[in-house]
Amino acid sequence: MTTKMSDEDTVRQVVERLTAKHPDVPRAMIEQVARREFLALADSPVKDYLAVLTERATRRHLSRPGESPSAVARTAASAVIDVGSRGRFSAAG
Repeated sequence: MTTKMSDEDTVRQVVERLTAKHPDVPRAMIEQVARREFLALADSPVKDYLAVLTERATRRHLSRPGESPSAVARTAASAVIDVGSRGRFSAAG
């Protein structure tokens, strides 16, 4: 029996895994980046790999050489995301 994870659960799991792998990066920063990356992928036709693709994109973003954590935070802060009534992320504008 399979269960579909909500968008929030998907992001939460990505954040948990990457927080464990990157203890030097603030959790809030990882969450901001993960939410932004998830939102960028959420409209793709195949939903089965959203968690994996979100984690890879977030990890790639966090691993950019020469990019300071504050630069990552500034970039991530530009994507303010909230959870809508259906559990889907939407950009707040």
